[in-house]
Amino acid sequence: MNALGDGVDSNGSIVMTGGQVYVSGPTNDGNGALDYDRSFEISGGELIAAGSSGMAQVPSSSSTQSSILMYFSKAQAAETTIVLADSNGAELLKFSPENTFSSLAMSHSEFKVGQSYSLYANGVLVVTFSLGSNVTYVNESGVTTAQGMGGMGFPGGVRVPTR
Repeated sequence: MNALGDGVDSNGSIVMTGGQVYVSGPTNDGNGALDYDRSFEISGGELIAAGSSGMAQVPSSSSTQSSILMYFSKAQAAETTIVLADSNGAELLKFSPENTFSSLAMSHSEFKVGQSYSLYANGVLVVTFSLGSNVTYVNESGVTTAQGMGGMGFPGGVRVPTR
């Protein structure tokens, strides 16, 4: 899906139990590749949502499947090939977003807390990290406790409603 505004958008909750969802999301910080108001429960399948970082969300921490939210310090060019591999080098996710992006929300049924993963951009290693919890926030330096640069988000992907 290529979205100039919000990508996957719900005024309520989202439930994902399988399949593949790949989002080339917005480039402006007023929209998000994922945008939901209540919760996003994921229990199966593959998700990768690339977009701006200002409103970036990730599936909820209460999900049975783990997720990663990666923040880049500068926007990545459109068509940059992103690969997420496990500690054995097996490719779990691969995507070349159609728009520039500065965040990636990723989830895969094979993600496991405590396991190590590596993120590559156009074949160059960006970061290697271990999943520390059900939702792990990452930047080029590794795992971070902050949810990134947008300031609107809270752990687990819940945002404060705006008026």
